[in-house]
Amino acid sequence: MQNKKQELTFNQREAAECAGVTERTLRHWNDLLNPPPCTPGRRGKPAAYPAQAFISWLVDFRIAALVEDGDTGAALDLETERTRLTAAQADRQELALQREKGSLIPADLVLSTWQALVANARAKLLHLPTRVAPEVVAATSLPEIQEAVRKLVYEALNELADDGLPETVRESHERYRQGIE
Repeated sequence: MQNKKQELTFNQREAAECAGVTERTLRHWNDLLNPPPCTPGRRGKPAAYPAQAFISWLVDFRIAALVEDGDTGAALDLETERTRLTAAQADRQELALQREKGSLIPADLVLSTWQALVANARAKLLHLPTRVAPEVVAATSLPEIQEAVRKLVYEALNELADDGLPETVRESHERYRQGIE
């Protein structure tokens, strides 16, 4: 810290240290719409930040950062925030009701259920030649062979014929329907 005409000043390093930021950040702040108070350095002399004015600016700057909306940069308004909270709570209730009704299913549950269904159908289709071979060899006519193959293909496809709803969702939907009847 330097003493200049009884006014305490910070150089750039000291001001950055006081603010808890790097000197680079402090230089960036100098480009803001409302920069910190600073006397630019000339001819090899470093920039000077009047200590009292700098600290006052820093307090105001930090408070403004705390009460600004991170998305828009606008100052937060209590009424607006209450409205946002109410809307978020209503959305949460609506989602819970849709889940209860069975019209909203968690994506991970749908994914795991359909992966299991497709894996089972795939396994049955891959096992088809092994199962159909003995029946084809024993068959005496083309219609018998076609019927044996058709029967096994339909058996594999029936794995996908179900609606695919997980049992927990089906039960929740049934409880909801019974509750409103």
